[in-house]
Amino acid sequence: VKVLKILNQYGYRGVYQFGYTGMRAITSVVQHGSDSLQRGIYPTLVEAFKDSMLDPQILMMLEDRINTHAKRKQYCGTQIRVIYEDNKRVYDIFPLVNEDSVDVYRKKFGMQKPFAWYYERLSHKKWNIEQYKNELPALMKKLKITDSASVHFDLPYPSFISEAQKRMGIKYIRTPLPNFKKDK
Repeated sequence: VKVLKILNQYGYRGVYQFGYTGMRAITSVVQHGSDSLQRGIYPTLVEAFKDSMLDPQILMMLEDRINTHAKRKQYCGTQIRVIYEDNKRVYDIFPLVNEDSVDVYRKKFGMQKPFAWYYERLSHKKWNIEQYKNELPALMKKLKITDSASVHFDLPYPSFISEAQKRMGIKYIRTPLPNFKKDK
């Protein structure tokens, strides 16, 4: 609650306002906070992102968390649920808005690695998009995912890190001003 009050009162200015450690602490509290904290701080972080003060990957992960907590599809595939069935680990990928375009979304938000790499790193299994598509109706039912529109902040152009930002050691990615939209 204190984080939300601070950010709503002063906005989010990343490393410039909080220092690297403070920025990581705040984003960690937000990413692992309650649904109401995440939804409440989302507009502030969108503004910080527009001002190039927030790593787009933080915004991407937050969107996916907000969407999966609300039983909606995710865009970038950052949310995978690990459960145990018959004493075996099972990895449920929260349903994707568009599994054929998941890497396009990831790239726009500055993710260098494709979804398959991320999935294989976590599950130690090969990503099989056709198998995922076949299992999707059952997964949607199992996870009680709705068809309501997912929260999404769309980037009109691919992200980039400027040469000046690289020289300054800035790790977040500066992007052209994005357009907010809700997408199905």
